[in-house]
Amino acid sequence: MNILTFYISKGGSGKTTCSLNMGHALGELGQRTLLVDLDPQGSLSKLMLKESDTIKYMTLFDVHARGLAIEDILFDDEKHNVSLLPSNERNARLINLISEQDKLFLLKDMLEPLAEEFDWIILDSVPSINELSKVVLSCADHVVVPFMPKKLVYDQLGSTIRTIRQVKKFYNASLELTGIMPVAIDAGLKGDREYAEAMRTLAESEGLDILPSVRRAAFIEKAADNGKSVLQYKSKEGIELALPFRELARLMTEGGNTG
Repeated sequence: MNILTFYISKGGSGKTTCSLNMGHALGELGQRTLLVDLDPQGSLSKLMLKESDTIKYMTLFDVHARGLAIEDILFDDEKHNVSLLPSNERNARLINLISEQDKLFLLKDMLEPLAEEFDWIILDSVPSINELSKVVLSCADHVVVPFMPKKLVYDQLGSTIRTIRQVKKFYNASLELTGIMPVAIDAGLKGDREYAEAMRTLAESEGLDILPSVRRAAFIEKAADNGKSVLQYKSKEGIELALPFRELARLMTEGGNTG
């Protein structure tokens, strides 16, 4: 079982959309994949379940607090080899459960029963640097940093890399920083090109790989709003936009990431 998370300490940076599409890309390769929504806002759950309110669904908080079997609260999409563990506002209370040092690895312990059932687990978490994000990074084997060409995102890039490396040093020696994945890039815009170049310069100075890039396209968000990944579309645009996720999935399943 491999555990992957898309992480940057800035909201609205494409991590949930990346998680959705990467889950389907891995599933397409025959990898049994579980998407774990940890964000109390339940954005991924609302997309995949096509629900505006997910409060009725059981979450990891309920697994811990009520002693539920984690296998019993999953939603399975057998056609696409993808399952979902939902989230809602009750998961905000997970932060209180993991605030003590001896609970740092609670999440990994809770996911352990699924080790034989899934090849990959993708954790979609909160963007801010808090106890839950530290726990997610401490639980993960691989982390991909999504990068949008925006000032506030670029300003958080360096601190995000430092946070990941601090977690690796002090809590999770096996954590691999797979690289930076440019998303929503419009090569026709000067501003986007400048931020992309600044990102490449930073990545080079940090010794990080630049992963397959996703161009800016309303189609990606439209697909997500319909509860689908771009891999589920056979149109020319869908195939083009799915390519970076397919490339990254192949890279990771073949062990090509350098960390």
